[in-house]
Amino acid sequence: MREPLSPRTPSTTVGARSHARIEEELTRLDGVVTASVERSDDGRLGTVHVRANPDWPVETVRRDVEAVLLQRFSLQISNDLLDVVGAAPDPAERSQEDEMSTSVDTHRLVLDTVHLALRAHGTSVGVDLLAGDERLRGTAGPVPATGVLSGVVDATIDALGKRIREQLTTVVADVVEAGGDQIAIATLSVSDGRSRHRLTGSAIVRGNVEDAMARATLDATNRLVSD
Repeated sequence: MREPLSPRTPSTTVGARSHARIEEELTRLDGVVTASVERSDDGRLGTVHVRANPDWPVETVRRDVEAVLLQRFSLQISNDLLDVVGAAPDPAERSQEDEMSTSVDTHRLVLDTVHLALRAHGTSVGVDLLAGDERLRGTAGPVPATGVLSGVVDATIDALGKRIREQLTTVVADVVEAGGDQIAIATLSVSDGRSRHRLTGSAIVRGNVEDAMARATLDATNRLVSD
């Protein structure tokens, strides 16, 4: 049986990139508003601070955070190193979001958010797209840990369902290195009932790979979208 990690355990040492990646992965969870990881001067992992979405039970968020740390980073931290607190809705933040949504170009689809939620049998994926004031939401999964990127493409396709007449299926969802950048690649099979062909889209990873994969899917399908 694995022992919970503590600040005195050598396996709590993480590099700067791992430290940032942990925070990125935790904030992808539906139930997490913010996440920050303390890191001492010698590189040891300190307390993980999480502010929970006000619509989610704190204990549910705690379990999801623990699962992400274990499954994706092989970190099993003790209870005293995981600080999960509830959060009240912030009226100022909501006002800012509403103001931003009114400035979106109504003639094209843009990515709003990608949501990941850990379930008993895998990870559920949600993608929200914006078309002016209209929100298009798509879901996929639960998918295994190795299928999250394909799940993002599937969820994006699901969100596009109201705007695309053709039938789309995911062929490839991968990330490659090119010119010093990471590039998300989405390849789709497209059928109009009479013929079938493939479309490919790409997007540079500028932070979170799941967001880039959703943008790559939009890049592949932009010519199919109808008003």
